[in-house]
Amino acid sequence: MKKNSFKIRMLVPLAIVLCFLTLTFSVSFYRLQQKQIINTSFNKFNAVRDLFEAKLANDANMLGVAIRGILQDEQTIVSLKEKDGDIV
Repeated sequence: MKKNSFKIRMLVPLAIVLCFLTLTFSVSFYRLQQKQIINTSFNKFNAVRDLFEAKLANDANMLGVAIRGILQDEQTIVSLKEKDGDIV
């Protein structure tokens, strides 16, 4: 009888506490993983966006240089005004 009394008084509450602690740890670990996944995804999205903006700015600069080069060449301007595709 004393063995059953010991099990009921000590081991059952101890098992309940261990289950509660395990459940709490699992939930907190799951939430931490979610936050880390969100932060990682957000950082990668920002990095891709920044690379896209840098590429777009670089392309715009290259087109600007090309247009300035075309506008500074008198022969090209004359051929464009005359709509002569052979000279261009």
